[in-house]
Amino acid sequence: MTVDRVRLAAVKAVDRIRRERADARESVLLQAQAYSLDPRDLSFLQALVFGVTERLTELEFRLRRFIDRKPDPYTMAILLCGAYQILYMDRVPDSAACNESVTLVRKSRNPKAAGMVNAVLRRVSAEKELPWIRRSSFETAEAYLAVRYSVPQYVAASLVRQHGEAFADACLAQMYARSELPLRANTLRISPGELAERTGALPMKHAPYGLLLAGSGEITAHEGFEEGLWFVQDEAAQLAVLAAGVKPGTVVVDACAAPGGKTLGMAMDMENRGSIHSFDVDEEGLEKLCASALRLGINCVTANKASSLEKIEVLVDAADTVFCDVPCSGFGVMGKKPDIRLKPYDEVKHLPAKQLAILENVSRYVRPGGTLLYATCTVLSEENEQVREAFLRKHTEFSPASFELPGFNLCDQLTFFPHLHGTDGFYIAKFIRKRCEA
Repeated sequence: MTVDRVRLAAVKAVDRIRRERADARESVLLQAQAYSLDPRDLSFLQALVFGVTERLTELEFRLRRFIDRKPDPYTMAILLCGAYQILYMDRVPDSAACNESVTLVRKSRNPKAAGMVNAVLRRVSAEKELPWIRRSSFETAEAYLAVRYSVPQYVAASLVRQHGEAFADACLAQMYARSELPLRANTLRISPGELAERTGALPMKHAPYGLLLAGSGEITAHEGFEEGLWFVQDEAAQLAVLAAGVKPGTVVVDACAAPGGKTLGMAMDMENRGSIHSFDVDEEGLEKLCASALRLGINCVTANKASSLEKIEVLVDAADTVFCDVPCSGFGVMGKKPDIRLKPYDEVKHLPAKQLAILENVSRYVRPGGTLLYATCTVLSEENEQVREAFLRKHTEFSPASFELPGFNLCDQLTFFPHLHGTDGFYIAKFIRKRCEA
């Protein structure tokens, strides 16, 4: 009776994620190193752990119907991994998922649970084609959606309150990982059309410099990466850069810049002429920014460690454009970061106040007549429209500034929704500082 090392690694990762709220990506890499997994095994491990994490509430709900007594956390991790394989990994035979899970239990500290695991997973397999959830079983839309799409109930409640149940349902249904790799062509070296010919990537729907590349694997192994012909950036983020409207030769401040995608995109729009002052408190992220700039041939950027809540005297009234992509709940990028779904409300309730404080602080860097762009990667109005409205109420020296993007009407704020636009969930609002202040 030999234990499958990859499945054992997955169970340990899931157990750690559930008990310690550990980062899913970090947990995968930790187990991959511990068991010296090859790239193929690593791919399976990542798919299984990320899959369980992004459907955790759903899987727990489905398993509870077949469990009489609450299992210990490690046995529950085995059940979750087994159930995910049965329900969502078509290439894994149900019998293999069940048998390997039973073997894992027999080798655990609770081998007596083997019979229960076997019975539960066989029930999961037998009933996997049957409806597993009904709206009528829940008193509220948010309670139903939270289980159906494995999101915190406060997230579902916010979407329902702002947009209605049908909209929230469609939006959350789309927030699972997509397979295409989103690229931003390095227009300092190659046109999007030429890059498409070399890589086989297809144009994005709206972003003029964006491409979608099929396939997976190590990013650095794809055609054109080492030559600095592109970097990874979702379409919504590319459109946010476009909305900023930076021009060659201007002065730009990128607050909360790490790991640097917006900085890089703006540098390209500026034709590498002018100056971008990028800062963040994340040293590792700033190092990645600098490494990417070097690979892409960008030299108009200076990156420094500094808090976005700290006043930088030399930048006051100095910038033509300030880009402020604030720390947020991240509920627009759950498909890429599945453990975001596990955030309790206590971790995000303070964010709107912090976001407003950051926006207020960096707004002082905007020269009269200059522009300020506020961005988040969430779809919650508490962090988006409500922060914008609070800023405008307190800062009469700023007014909304219009922008127009390909395929969108003229506006001064815009939320991208996955089910409507095929992008990450993202929000942008633009302001202009009045030239004549009272």
